[in-house]
Amino acid sequence: MIANADIRGESWLAKRGEFIYHGTFRNFIYDLRDNSVRQWLGEHEQLFGIAIRDNLAFAAKYNAGLAVYDLQDPLSPIEVATVPTPQNYVNDIVIQDDIAYLGGSHDASVSMIDISDPAAPRFIAAVDSPGVVLNVAVAGGFAW
Repeated sequence: MIANADIRGESWLAKRGEFIYHGTFRNFIYDLRDNSVRQWLGEHEQLFGIAIRDNLAFAAKYNAGLAVYDLQDPLSPIEVATVPTPQNYVNDIVIQDDIAYLGGSHDASVSMIDISDPAAPRFIAAVDSPGVVLNVAVAGGFAW
């Protein structure tokens, strides 16, 4: 049952109130009030990581970098900003303080984006990493 799902705030699934946002090759919103499901975005809008802060969803948009969505109407998110990253594909996102860290799967790097102004996020830098970056973790001033 959807209502019993335990979902963390940063993953392909993110929960805000009575709604679960699911990013993958197709994106869905699960409404826990009535256990209904509806498609979010088009079929080619692939979100591979979602982090929610307040009324905003920050998403690792697979081949487009960071996308920011306004969740004021939780069933109709509106894209308010995007920031391209040097990675061809991003697939995970972690937010710490006002920095979004996005992991790139094919070119093995982590991008950092300043989200202190969510309507105008700003690319800071990308750091190469050995191997493929499937997930990102940040702690103690380090990202891995």
